[in-house]
Amino acid sequence: MTASWIKLAFAVGAAGAFTALIPSCADNHMTIFIRQMQALEAPECTVNNDVSALHTPSGFIDVGIASNYMVHPLVGNQLLSKGDPRQAKAEPNRVQLEGAEIELVNARGDALAIGESNPYSVIATGTIDPTSSADAAYGVTQVEVIPPKIMAVLRKTLHDSGGIGTTQTIHAKISVFGHTLGGTAVETGTFTFPITACYGCGVSVPAEAVDPKLGTRNCKGVSATTSAGGSQKTICSAGQDALTDCRLCQGVLPLCTPCTTTADCGAMLSPLTKTPAVCNTTAGFCE
Repeated sequence: MTASWIKLAFAVGAAGAFTALIPSCADNHMTIFIRQMQALEAPECTVNNDVSALHTPSGFIDVGIASNYMVHPLVGNQLLSKGDPRQAKAEPNRVQLEGAEIELVNARGDALAIGESNPYSVIATGTIDPTSSADAAYGVTQVEVIPPKIMAVLRKTLHDSGGIGTTQTIHAKISVFGHTLGGTAVETGTFTFPITACYGCGVSVPAEAVDPKLGTRNCKGVSATTSAGGSQKTICSAGQDALTDCRLCQGVLPLCTPCTTTADCGAMLSPLTKTPAVCNTTAGFCE
């Protein structure tokens, strides 16, 4: 993948969530590389730079309840250490990450129409030490692959394509860039990460969360709250990479709230129309 003037903006400290790319010079993609995507696991919801740590080959996002989508690339640095404290020689091959370039494509490889520039750049930070052996040294960073504005476009697209339960396979083509402390621009090659996106298919309604006395579809059983002895399955972020227990977000997110009538939807607003949510009686959820 080519470099861009956006990289220069990141290098001098320019802010912004994401912006369009303009190709220019080529980079050496052997210096740093993306090895894998580290996976968050509840309840800790942390990642580290261990290559044997939990990682994932693909992602999942419910665009109906998530506001954005984050990944955690494990980035390797293959530059050898040249620092020497005995000679007061600073380390020039330590890498500082500055951003990531993202392109969202469909299963055929065609760029998605997302209402913004595609590809685009986002901020990514972190420092990766140089290696002292034939093996790379690793650091982990966080990349907002799907920012809120693009998530809103995907939400509307999947809703209009078929409503609750509609899915789409998205391939996120990701490269991470930065500079060595010695001033050399570095960039990974492209890492393609498949993501299953759906509208309203990421919420679970466990049997123990249902109050049978109500006689309607609900998430108000005796174990609907932790204080009442519930055992909700915690996740790291609603709608991302795991099913979301309805007890964690009912009454807050429409598509996380089971319903029989619109009265069950309370005062929530639809994320699509920004008007009061209504009950989709076919799917049994507010939207």
